[in-house]
Amino acid sequence: MTKVENGIPQGSSISLILASFYSAGLLDLFEKNPNSHIQDLLLPDDPTTTILFMYIDDGKLTVSFKSLETNVKILSLVYCRVNQWLQKAGLTLDKDKQELMHYIQGCLDGSPAICLLEEDGSISTISISSTVQWLGVYFDRKLLFNKHVTKIASRAEATIANISILANTTQGLSHYYL
Repeated sequence: MTKVENGIPQGSSISLILASFYSAGLLDLFEKNPNSHIQDLLLPDDPTTTILFMYIDDGKLTVSFKSLETNVKILSLVYCRVNQWLQKAGLTLDKDKQELMHYIQGCLDGSPAICLLEEDGSISTISISSTVQWLGVYFDRKLLFNKHVTKIASRAEATIANISILANTTQGLSHYYL
């Protein structure tokens, strides 16, 4: 086996295809037997199927259950399952990009975080986020999209400011180039 010392440039059209081939095994793990990871848990009700959404190298785990504690247990088990698969494939998760959000009605005080046992025996925690970003869209707990609207509005303002600089009548571009 030879170690590969180079990669594919970000934005390359082949990276989409290779990422799909590479992550197909992980997606199959969830499609063929989606709730195999919770068979040992004694649950009062059946949770929804745990789903793994993926787009290139972004992944999102979802599960729905009446109890937050049960959701946290299920997500912890699933996270460990995903992490084990990735390690076997020679990949690692980016700890800085891990986010957790519970979508519930009412007050979120005391919403549980996820505590994970790492291979070295240490415990890492994925804390609750006020917003999470998925494929460029910011989601908040009540799905109001306030942060997303704010971000898009500020980008629009910056674009208009840049266009107005270019369209300056004394030092800007001519009308033809605008």
